[in-house]
Amino acid sequence: MRLKQLQIRLCCLTVVVFCFLSLGCGESSRIRNLLEAEKASTEVVLKDLENRLNAGDLRNAITLNQYVAMLSKDKPEFATIARAMAVESTPRGNMFKNLKTRFDSERRKVSEGLADSQWKPIVAEYQLIREAADPEMFNDALTDPINVVADLSGGKLPRVQSIDRVTSQRANGARDFGAGSQLIGNPSYGYWQTRSNGTSFWAWYGMYSLFSDLVGGRRYYYGDWSRYRDYSYYSDYGRYHYTSYPNRIKQDNLEQKTRKAFGQRGKPFKSPYAKQRVGSSGVSRATKSNFSSAKRSTFASSYTKRSTTSNAGNKKSSFNSSSGSNFRSSSRVSRGSFFGK
Repeated sequence: MRLKQLQIRLCCLTVVVFCFLSLGCGESSRIRNLLEAEKASTEVVLKDLENRLNAGDLRNAITLNQYVAMLSKDKPEFATIARAMAVESTPRGNMFKNLKTRFDSERRKVSEGLADSQWKPIVAEYQLIREAADPEMFNDALTDPINVVADLSGGKLPRVQSIDRVTSQRANGARDFGAGSQLIGNPSYGYWQTRSNGTSFWAWYGMYSLFSDLVGGRRYYYGDWSRYRDYSYYSDYGRYHYTSYPNRIKQDNLEQKTRKAFGQRGKPFKSPYAKQRVGSSGVSRATKSNFSSAKRSTFASSYTKRSTTSNAGNKKSSFNSSSGSNFRSSSRVSRGSFFGK
């Protein structure tokens, strides 16, 4: 019923924008109306997800809290980091907060005034945020914090939607990067810090530094992680949707710099995303569909190059409002334009 109500509200918003687009206003006004409609529909989806998280209405949110309670009781030494994982089942979690931050960023761009040639990346980002906030997809994304807790239990708690740790490492030729390894590379929990010699290692944010303590302060270097990482939902399915535009730029730049540095030393380098790791034992249709469409549109350095070139050289917008179907396709087309080859 909740999903049906949300769909009805989104349909109403679409009807409103159709009305705007059918008016004989200028192209600039039509683009502004489109951006307002995209903002409104994205806000509806985020609010629905927030309400469902507050109500404890996602299956994996419930599982995460159950796992945290059991681990804290069985292994109280892990209670602090386990509780940090439990926050992800609420609107206070990093995953949801980052979606809101991205939404607010795009909203500010529109309110501060935007050239007509710059509307496509904003529509594309709104699209990604809406897909990421889909309850099915967000439910899947919660498997990473769940499986961190499962691994901390030493196997007493089974992984969710993922094969067991040993089997996964064997299947992927992966190294054991220790507790919290599913979160390495995810900018919600840390960042790659580059040393003076050009090598980069993973540095946890705040409370997540407890993961470093659990492995005796051992450092994980980008080159090794890129080649030997194991399966995680974020790295193998969710990266397209749960990464902000600035962090996408950082990920791409780090990969290119590392590739160049390895080449200068005559060493081979493998992108951490060159090959999708096996390990998932089931993801939702929403994840499969959204991942496939994002992958086809190429989440790579071409996004940066295309958006920069387009903003600089595109004097006239390709906005088209000649028929109702063009509004529905505008998000998909714009994402393809800026993510594609």
